Amino acid sequence: MDVSRKDLEERYAELNDDALLKRYSSGTLTELAAGAAREELERRGIPLPQPTAPEPPPPAAPDIATAGPLVAISAKLTWFEANILCSLLHSEGIPAQLADTHLATAHHFLSFATGGVRILIPERSVARVSEIVAAFERGEYSLDDDDTEPPPP
Repeated sequence: MDVSRKDLEERYAELNDDALLKRYSSGTLTELAAGAAREELERRGIPLPQPTAPEPPPPAAPDIATAGPLVAISAKLTWFEANILCSLLHSEGIPAQLADTHLATAHHFLSFATGGVRILIPERSVARVSEIVAAFERGEYSLDDDDTEPPPP
């Protein structure tokens, strides 16, 4: 969608002073939009603040490929079970990946023979993962079920 300078001037004229200042100070405007906002602020007699840079994104989780030697910590017979545990590890900041998922999905009966879907983690994370898995198996990550009793008739 092409936005003209006139469109921007009209839009900024509709904003109140606080909203216009916030938009101008966000540091996310294009040169054209910043110029139109600056002119509207000057027209209103509002002193120009210095635009701020947007906040840097949070650091990404470590890549599994650079996390060191991988070890299998668990084997689940179904992809579903393994994916739940792998997702839990990701939420705890542990880079993990699943192995043998295609075999377990395409040939379910062969999955029993190969040991199921393996969860691979960096070797340096084994102690922390053991704690997480033990807590998971104890039910510490389970959600409360609000519907434990049947509804009244």
